[in-house]
Amino acid sequence: MLRLLLLLCALFTVGFTVAQTGTTSKRPLTATDYDRWQSVRLEKLSNNGQWISYQIDLQEGDGSLLITAVGSATPKYSFARGYDARFSADSRFLVAKLKAPLADTRKAKRKKKKPDEMPKDSLAVVDLTSGKITKFPNVKSYMVGKDGGSWVAFLQERTDGKATPK
Repeated sequence: MLRLLLLLCALFTVGFTVAQTGTTSKRPLTATDYDRWQSVRLEKLSNNGQWISYQIDLQEGDGSLLITAVGSATPKYSFARGYDARFSADSRFLVAKLKAPLADTRKAKRKKKKPDEMPKDSLAVVDLTSGKITKFPNVKSYMVGKDGGSWVAFLQERTDGKATPK
């Protein structure tokens, strides 16, 4: 009786183990799998409800900023390395910063460049009614008017490292 019980336990354990592993071989996740994962972040809706902006960020590398008309499945505008997007109060413009490419930043860090010699971010202004895109280099920060209108103010660094307001 004891032998029969031990045999049943052994068969049950072997059967359970085979059932868990299954007949299909799935490879385990590795660090490269995690590096390929993408996350959707910082979704924003325009005040008039016609536009959506969102970031798709990678675990490692440059992400992108996408702007889509509500009801559309495909993005109308896409900016590599775009982030910190804001719609104007009248929903006519979208303003976003564009990061310097990660490869350029890493290269500058390896060469131990000074902070004023590092690659700088840019600013992209999208006119959502006409589709015109205007870019400004070396932007340190920006603000969009909150109460109304289509005003944007930004601080742009000069090539000699000093900041000048626009």
